[in-house]
Amino acid sequence: MDRMTETTPECINTLIAEKVFGQTVLHKTVWNRPLIAKRNGLTEEIPHYSTDMNAAWIALKYACLGYPEHLVDRGKLVKELFVRIQEHDEIDTRYMLGVMCAWTPEMICKAILRAYGVEIEA
Repeated sequence: MDRMTETTPECINTLIAEKVFGQTVLHKTVWNRPLIAKRNGLTEEIPHYSTDMNAAWIALKYACLGYPEHLVDRGKLVKELFVRIQEHDEIDTRYMLGVMCAWTPEMICKAILRAYGVEIEA
């Protein structure tokens, strides 16, 4: 199990790129920030998953689909996202919508990372 001791946006974004999307991240670059290594030898900036709601939703959708090479614990993901599960694992619709409206990109990313087995200290 991986442990995340630093919860900066850059650290969260890097872990999402690596754990969820299976991308190779170059940590030591000329620009002093991590970049995604592409197959053609070029690099690409890591999306801002932890600060951009559109990017966070893309990561969540990808994690929920549970691609075989990057299996996520879906039960844990749901519990991390909705915190309080009612009896018999049923979620009240109004409660669920209220919780979803309160989500931030960072909250979504941390829930995804926990479901991928990353321990988050902060």
